[in-house]
Amino acid sequence: MAAVVVDEPYASSSSGSIASETVHRVLTTYGFVQAYTVGDVQQDTVLLTYHDIGLDHTSCFAAFLQHPGIRAALGHFAVLHIDAPGQEENATPLSNDSSFVTCQQMAEQVIEVCRTLRVSRVVGLGLGLGGNILLRAALLAPSLVSGLILVGPTAQSSGWAEWIYQGIGTYTLSWFGITTRVLDQLCARYLPDTALQEHPDRYAELRHTIASKQPINLMKFIQANSHKTPIEDQLSKVRCPSILFVGEYSYYGDDTLLVFSKLRPELSELVQLRSHAHLLTDEAPHHMSQPLALFVAGLNLSTAHKQAPICKDPVAEMMATLEKEDQESLVQAAPATATTSGAGVGL
Repeated sequence: MAAVVVDEPYASSSSGSIASETVHRVLTTYGFVQAYTVGDVQQDTVLLTYHDIGLDHTSCFAAFLQHPGIRAALGHFAVLHIDAPGQEENATPLSNDSSFVTCQQMAEQVIEVCRTLRVSRVVGLGLGLGGNILLRAALLAPSLVSGLILVGPTAQSSGWAEWIYQGIGTYTLSWFGITTRVLDQLCARYLPDTALQEHPDRYAELRHTIASKQPINLMKFIQANSHKTPIEDQLSKVRCPSILFVGEYSYYGDDTLLVFSKLRPELSELVQLRSHAHLLTDEAPHHMSQPLALFVAGLNLSTAHKQAPICKDPVAEMMATLEKEDQESLVQAAPATATTSGAGVGL
């Protein structure tokens, strides 16, 4: 199918939005996808983002990418955000039938969007299900993906408990819309139990973001997650370096550890953050910035040369840096089965 793109300026209603975004409505084999660019994405390597369930690129990544530490680590990249079908702000309702775009098809859409926008190389940044979709894209198009930054990624199919849990959610969405119960379930997925008391503004903003989605659109994204095919046995074929972040109380904690164990140890790194949940892009950018800076420097990308010297062993240097700064929360040593560059670091 030929791809058609329409370009126009975009201003998000979120206070964390980036004013210089340009929106692209791209026709793919599986329907239209909304993409947003910042900078010249046809030059060098691009940072490509994909969000999790109930979110969009603005709520998931805009404030994160404007954090001073993250800007120092990633600010030299042009950025390509992709919203899952129907998950963009002010989306129109998708067709009210039983069909939905699968996770594998979303990965194919990522590749089609890059082809349409003439993006030749990307470093993927994915949260939760977005990480799963970017892993699939890396398997489908290894020449496209130079590196992966994954926050709480998944690789398994949904278990029976999750399938039933999400089935109740999709039934509720189809008949009653986005109810208080649906909001509670999705918020519990992202933020710790203490968030309502300790960070009421953050909790309220998350609920508002989820509540603003079209119920049918949100239901179809949840269905894609419930029916995703497993890819853990294919992860050893991922050829690009990866860094994984996971919070101690993450909804996807076990899934992330499984992903890490299946990736090639010489190409993968794991950073575990204590006292945090799943939405690390909101909770812990200050803890992620130094590992990200060293990871990107180690990728040896043309766009990174201007920002930092190349680090031959990002994890070893990261650990040395943390020791110099007397980071007492460094609590977990590297697994015995992993090489130095595949170490797990606890913060």
